[in-house]
Amino acid sequence: MYYINKGRDKEGFIVKTVNKEIVQLIKNGKCIRWYLMEYLLKNVNTCRMIIYIGKGVFADCDFGPGSFLLEYDGELVKAAVGRQRENLDGTFSKRKGRYINDGIGKEQNAVMKMIEVNNRPHLAVFATRKILKGEEIRYDYGVTNLPWRSKTIYRVS
Repeated sequence: MYYINKGRDKEGFIVKTVNKEIVQLIKNGKCIRWYLMEYLLKNVNTCRMIIYIGKGVFADCDFGPGSFLLEYDGELVKAAVGRQRENLDGTFSKRKGRYINDGIGKEQNAVMKMIEVNNRPHLAVFATRKILKGEEIRYDYGVTNLPWRSKTIYRVS
């Protein structure tokens, strides 16, 4: 894998703020409580995601099914006593793969696979279907009880 060997991101992706309209309202001082709740109640999917998603990775060109997209790069953390698997910590990575958000069902357009390159494990993200320019890249994190997957809408009193 060329990009993994070179330790750099593939071209064709941009990282940007996902909920830009809400962030702009807050910055402009116009996001008072009742207005925000009215917006969120009209946009239920945004309501579930707003607290949790800041940035995301978006395609800057089209990609075909099965295409290598990005690597989730990070520090390989050795397994602690009692744990069976090593982990990859992308906290300090400067690569775009760390900004790929969770997606389920129709939101999901990619999958993460562990591949070995030069006898070292790497987490690579591949397209599961055609991805169009402007689309956010999302894959299923594989954890069912994530807070942003809750369908509960919290009301402000």
